[in-house]
Amino acid sequence: MKKAFSIIELIFLIVIFGILAVIAILKFLATREDAKVALELKLIANCINESATYYTALEKEDKSKIMACNEIKCANIEFGNNKDGIIKITLLNSQKTKLKYCDKVKEIGLQKDFNGIHKFGGTKIKVN
Repeated sequence: MKKAFSIIELIFLIVIFGILAVIAILKFLATREDAKVALELKLIANCINESATYYTALEKEDKSKIMACNEIKCANIEFGNNKDGIIKITLLNSQKTKLKYCDKVKEIGLQKDFNGIHKFGGTKIKVN
């Protein structure tokens, strides 16, 4: 009757656990990069929306007041002349930013029409 594992069986288990660990680590790294892409796309969308809201309310542009625009790493954000309601977004690739995930951000951002000029209207909301 056998009461313990042989050395071959233990080595076999170690190899299987090693393979499973490598698969899990690779999956984790891919998920992390997907999260960075999603965050960057959300920041770009928020920048556009917050810029429109700010311009509609005050009829001026101020990049320093819009936090989402200041946190974007994969795009250049340019505001117009402070009174025209224009924001220009240029999506960058990983060669310009040294961030690998910016290529994916640019690919998806182009599909969502984030790249280019966005013009806002304004009604100057008055608060009593």
